[in-house]
Amino acid sequence: MPLYKRSAFPLAEVPADISPNEEVFQVRFTKEIFRDYQEYLNRMKLYRQKVWTCKVTGKTNLDYEQALSSESKASELVQNFPKEFIGPVLRMVQFSPSCVSDLVDRIHKRFKDHFVEGEVLDGVCDGSVRTCKILRVLEENQECEPDNCSCSYEVAFIKSDGKVKCTDNINVQSLRRKKHPLTKCLLKSFIRESAFIGVSKKSRWAVHDNLARLHNVALHPTSEEESADGIRNGVKRKNSDDDSVESNGNNKRKKSTDGTRNFILLAGFLFMSLTDRLPGSKQKYPIEDKLLPPPSERPAPSSEFSLPAECVGHLLMVWDFCSAFATSLEITQFTLDDFEEALCSKEEECPLLEEVHHALLKAILSNTNLCEKLQVKRKDKKGKRKLQTWKDDLADVLELIGSDKTKPYASSIRLGDYSELEPLARLEILHDLTEPSASSIVVRGQLDEHIPRRKDSKKKQASPEIEDEDDDEPPVGEHLAGTNGSSKLLKSFKRYVLETRDACL
Repeated sequence: MPLYKRSAFPLAEVPADISPNEEVFQVRFTKEIFRDYQEYLNRMKLYRQKVWTCKVTGKTNLDYEQALSSESKASELVQNFPKEFIGPVLRMVQFSPSCVSDLVDRIHKRFKDHFVEGEVLDGVCDGSVRTCKILRVLEENQECEPDNCSCSYEVAFIKSDGKVKCTDNINVQSLRRKKHPLTKCLLKSFIRESAFIGVSKKSRWAVHDNLARLHNVALHPTSEEESADGIRNGVKRKNSDDDSVESNGNNKRKKSTDGTRNFILLAGFLFMSLTDRLPGSKQKYPIEDKLLPPPSERPAPSSEFSLPAECVGHLLMVWDFCSAFATSLEITQFTLDDFEEALCSKEEECPLLEEVHHALLKAILSNTNLCEKLQVKRKDKKGKRKLQTWKDDLADVLELIGSDKTKPYASSIRLGDYSELEPLARLEILHDLTEPSASSIVVRGQLDEHIPRRKDSKKKQASPEIEDEDDDEPPVGEHLAGTNGSSKLLKSFKRYVLETRDACL
């Protein structure tokens, strides 16, 4: 059900005494029935506003029908959620105070190196890798590091015909997955579909009762959580009672007294905010970056990279290029940490690197001469580029325009051994692809569009500012101001206070 202002929206109840022959007005997508045409129009007007939120995906600025369609598509995606992970994930969601993004990151990181009962994966048996199934978790440490994890499991090794060969107790270092079973998008949709959270910042996630009972999830918080919630609720009730008493006393005040009081508070607040900017005054934070004093010492450069030092230059250059021209290259923005992790990954399929390579190749082959050479080389008349064939395209492009360092990698890439390349080799390949991409039609189009705008903005910054008409008027509080900028601030403050006083009184 779509959310309205982050809360469930109750539908109108069907009239109990409605007759079969009575003419009524029905909403097509909610099946609500109204006798009054004006009530029907008001409800339809509300449903057509862009104020609804998809409960499953969290998308905002939707009308009611769009939110329903989004929930339907997301629910179909949730049906593919691995059954063996439903119970463990729901237990981590239950009574969690974290926001959905932090909760998704924590669950994704938790099951990256931990396994659950019923999961099928690869295990080492007698020096060879075989398919096995987790029967029972013997020992599990939730806060251990991946390299020093002491978790152990009872597994059953499975033959090719599906029968159990033998059982054994092995540690986590002897188990491995082909890929992570849970994506962050799937986790986010599953959490929103299976649990709910209140509007308050102190609210906690609560799993639906039917799912909690089905998967043995606790329905009530622990005693520590109950005591913490009780203290917060008690403070909230006490404050609300004090506010009600104070509000009853304030009802006897006159309207003019309230206006004078609000004006004095507003004037004092504006004066304090302006005097904070005067020379010699103590600065309060947070402030704008332009108002920060110059640093006394240059901070130490960061060295927390997983890649070797010789790779950092190419890493920053490729990432900055992809971030600057993400719109033209039609790729999604990604962080430097994600890019570094993708380069170090040994998985056969890495969506981030696949998308970046495909986008750069597509930009390079927008050059007609190079595209014709590639078609002649491959005897391909259509010359269409597909994401599934990016490795073949990459190998052909490296053989045509690659440097002496990257051309030897073409044969390995064509054989499907891209995952075996070192991070430095991958960066050298991406570095060779960014140079011809920068001169492609796609990237040059974005540059030609933004360069005139940049020149216009520089001209506007270089033009002198228009002087204020009231420069002849002596500034208020000139004895407090040490510079012309501060005098202008106080002058603007005086003008604003006079206008505000008339409005309040």
